[in-house]
Amino acid sequence: MKTVLIVEDDIDIQDYYQILLSGLGVRLLCAYTGKQGLAFVDAGARVDLILLDIVLPEMGGEEFFRELRLVRQAATSVIVCSVDEKLIEPLRQIGPVQGTFLKGDPGSELVAMIIEQLGP
Repeated sequence: MKTVLIVEDDIDIQDYYQILLSGLGVRLLCAYTGKQGLAFVDAGARVDLILLDIVLPEMGGEEFFRELRLVRQAATSVIVCSVDEKLIEPLRQIGPVQGTFLKGDPGSELVAMIIEQLGP
């Protein structure tokens, strides 16, 4: 079973992602801050894909991504989720992202990206 880590501080959006992914047969882990998300990574939790919000308390998405890619050297697939495409650009300077999802776009687009990243 594949595991998706949702790093999102808005409970309603977390719930929305959980509903979208409920039919995919994946295990979901949820973190409300970047620090909580890194705690899953540091604890050795198997994470196949991360849905990453940009604006987070304690540690924002950009700092989380920098820590993930440059400090921990993790190659885990990341789909960046934001309300503004401009907020995603700084992450691309750090390393590759496997997808971007603008909040407000159809959820089916996010599901398609997730299926593509997780594979069979």
